[in-house]
Amino acid sequence: MLTFFPKAGTILTCDYDAFSQPPLMVKRRYVVVLQRHPRARPSTLLVMPLSTTRPLPVEPWHYELKAGDYPFP
Repeated sequence: MLTFFPKAGTILTCDYDAFSQPPLMVKRRYVVVLQRHPRARPSTLLVMPLSTTRPLPVEPWHYELKAGDYPFP
């Protein structure tokens, strides 16, 4: 549970295990905050999970962060 409202660009740890079931992602993962979700409650955030493993297959919605583009924890 967050005790602050993060700004876009903030890196957080998200515990997907708390609300997902297999075969969905069920682990902790770093996420970057993109924005407040436009069609949800004001406290809802849109986040993007970060990974060091390249997805297979690479889809149009995947985005590669190059080394040095973003401070990774």
